[in-house]
Amino acid sequence: MRTRCTLAATSLATLLSIAAAAEPARGHTEERAVREIVHVRGTVQAAGTCATGVELRVLNRSVHLCDAAVRRVAVASADVASQPTPTSFDVQGDRPLLAPIVGASPGTRVTVLGEWRPGRKDLFAIEIDVCPCADREPDRP
Repeated sequence: MRTRCTLAATSLATLLSIAAAAEPARGHTEERAVREIVHVRGTVQAAGTCATGVELRVLNRSVHLCDAAVRRVAVASADVASQPTPTSFDVQGDRPLLAPIVGASPGTRVTVLGEWRPGRKDLFAIEIDVCPCADREPDRP
């Protein structure tokens, strides 16, 4: 019985300390972290061959996407329009997930879905799709 009471007291003390640490200090207004889900889609081309595009840095290599569309959806803030849409991302993720982008040849359609914090360059990849038949497939929104 005594062990059970000690365990319950320890658990209660742990929960209270976690709750106290999670609560912001009095007089301090905590800002929520701004996060966005970003959808980047474009066609791989050599650098400088298109007027508009997005550069992806993947595994220390640059991949240029021409006619890229970048869509942003706010997760923790509704103020998406206040930050400019970047023209360059450093894509982060597991090597097996990122490898198809690095090996993509010109004309390949690349789509990246990831998490981004405005004001930073890192785009944390959630899903990546590489389609080598971009020239045969109609462009879908």
